[in-house]
Amino acid sequence: MPGMTYLWNTGDTTLDLTVAGTVDSLYTVEVYDSTNTLLCTDSVYLEMSSASFDLGIQAVSQTIVQQGQLGAILFDAYNMGCPDQSGEIVIKLDSLLSFVSSNPVPASVTSDSIVYNYSSLYENGPHFIINMNVLTSQSAVTGDLTHVDAYITPITGDANPLDNTKNYIFPVLASYDPNDKRVYPVGDCDIGYVPNDQLMTYTIRFQNTGTANAINVRLRDEIDPNLDPSTLRVVASSDNFYLDWVTPTTLDFKFDDIQLPPQSQGDFESMGYIVFEIEQAQGLPHGTAFTNQVDIYFDYNPPITTNQVLNTVTDGSHAPVGDTLFVNEISSYDWNGQTYTSSGVYVQTFPQPDGCDSTAILSLTLESDVSLDELKDSPLVMYPNPAKDHLVVKGKQNGILRFLNPAGAIVLEEKITGDALVRFEHLSSGVYLVEIESEGKLYREKLIIQK
Repeated sequence: MPGMTYLWNTGDTTLDLTVAGTVDSLYTVEVYDSTNTLLCTDSVYLEMSSASFDLGIQAVSQTIVQQGQLGAILFDAYNMGCPDQSGEIVIKLDSLLSFVSSNPVPASVTSDSIVYNYSSLYENGPHFIINMNVLTSQSAVTGDLTHVDAYITPITGDANPLDNTKNYIFPVLASYDPNDKRVYPVGDCDIGYVPNDQLMTYTIRFQNTGTANAINVRLRDEIDPNLDPSTLRVVASSDNFYLDWVTPTTLDFKFDDIQLPPQSQGDFESMGYIVFEIEQAQGLPHGTAFTNQVDIYFDYNPPITTNQVLNTVTDGSHAPVGDTLFVNEISSYDWNGQTYTSSGVYVQTFPQPDGCDSTAILSLTLESDVSLDELKDSPLVMYPNPAKDHLVVKGKQNGILRFLNPAGAIVLEEKITGDALVRFEHLSSGVYLVEIESEGKLYREKLIIQK
């Protein structure tokens, strides 16, 4: 109105809103003025609270696993659901790793299990963090794979029990880069085969290897077109962060004023991480590949580009075939360019382009290896062993032949007269007892059936 002065607030305004929804997703926020004119739009990721608890655990930070050296693994346990929850965390180490110490101190330690009790885990509350020191065996060599399993209970009543258990594989290394990208599961073979409904979990680790505090850290992640950005959910982070969707497929994890100490003040103190889950795009066919890597910015320094992780969709047809070939010959046998002149079990590996090398087994029995003296003195000579679907029994006895399974039940019985060929296509793989009853005597031998 004429003669009046108007004031309005051009600064930031905070609004508390309640959004009803059922899906964690990326949503579009539109701002309108009083005349219903669109002023601006932005994207925001919303996580919907679950009516039940949703426990999870991640191995999110791990220093080098090296022969005969101490290493460190950080476990982050959390609850993404509303109800307060208490329970137990179990960490299992394989024979190449030995538990040394941890913070907090475990409730119990056995030969392969370290157990912790936790209480009061709830959504947006403190996580249960375990800093564990482990010793790698002196017998381990570069390239060996160490296995670490992590479990969080209870499972009954959990909204998503699949993320209560994680099975990690850490290679024994000679050196490593503390700024990296990791994927769970790694997948099969060199190109990381996973089913097309597999939920993918990505971990970004960063470490300040400089000489002063890093004030701000920014992680820029380009989401692969074969992943669905609307399903992204952050499940763990070392510090407070802000998620900025630069484009619908480009996001920045911003750790403003993180004040990350340099490595000289300690490995754990100088490291940070973030873990997020994301689903694949719908209906990806067999052979579809998707990758992920990150640019890490420490203050105004040039970015550090991490390694690239690769996974490929499979319908299951990639699985290597480990066939067993059963052969009876007179004196020798040629197989894949090799000549074998004695009975035995032989293994050959056949390389494949995708790294899914197949292994075949040759179970070879040569007639020349069964001597006349053996036939004369032994009441029961049988081959091949292992066998697939038939067995040759040699000897001079007549009687009843029986196959007994591990429970002692008779699964095959027939009369034999002298040398005999016994067929058993209907029997499954396993260890059986072959028994011949002849002239008031009982002869027994173990037989392995491999289909």
